Amino acid sequence: MGEELTGEEKAEAAQREEEARVWISGIEAVKSKIGVKNIYDLSATPFFLRGSGYPEGTLYPWVVSDFSLIDAIEAGIVKIPRVPVADDSMQGDQPTYRDLWLRIREDLPRKGRRTQPVGGEPKLPAELQGALHSLYSNYEKNYQRWDKHDEAKARGITPPVFIVVCNNCNVSKLVFDYISGWEKELPENRSVVAPGALSVFSNVKDGGFGRWAFVEINDPWNAKNTIRSFVKRESDDKR
Repeated sequence: MGEELTGEEKAEAAQREEEARVWISGIEAVKSKIGVKNIYDLSATPFFLRGSGYPEGTLYPWVVSDFSLIDAIEAGIVKIPRVPVADDSMQGDQPTYRDLWLRIREDLPRKGRRTQPVGGEPKLPAELQGALHSLYSNYEKNYQRWDKHDEAKARGITPPVFIVVCNNCNVSKLVFDYISGWEKELPENRSVVAPGALSVFSNVKDGGFGRWAFVEINDPWNAKNTIRSFVKRESDDKR
């Protein structure tokens, strides 16, 4: 008997199948024009996902070499993941952030911005706020260490990266506004800029937004053009 999927999981599985069809169609188009001799898939996730019809986590049968994540980290091929070193918050006998998604998913928007955009004050579940601040406290120390290291900057060493993965654009917009700041509407068509909760990433500068922008990308295959168009519009507006 096949595994039972929730409505959200079915939608995700359908989206993955559509993306796979687009990818294969692209390869077939290249093959029809100039031919394709071999295909080498360097995948970070060479296994079946939930909803594929195969046991979740099973390696693809065509895998030639499975280079483990630990080996990739030690070889410097992938980013080095960092986790908070002082996570002592507990719920029952488990750390609060161990199954964070299960604790917060019912309190977050389920629909994307094209269907039902959200706005106003970014109100995040308490557990999500706690997780962000817990990660940020560790990130901030490493950022300040980099910021004071002029020699490292001169060598082109970039600051550490803070990544938050969200399940749709509404959630990512809420997280973006919470982290970097948001515009609060006031009476008489006035507004004031509220600073972000994580100071290193705060977008507020001289009483207005100054450093970051939220760009919604609906088509990952066209991300470059979407970003370029957005930057051009911003530049034209400032002239």
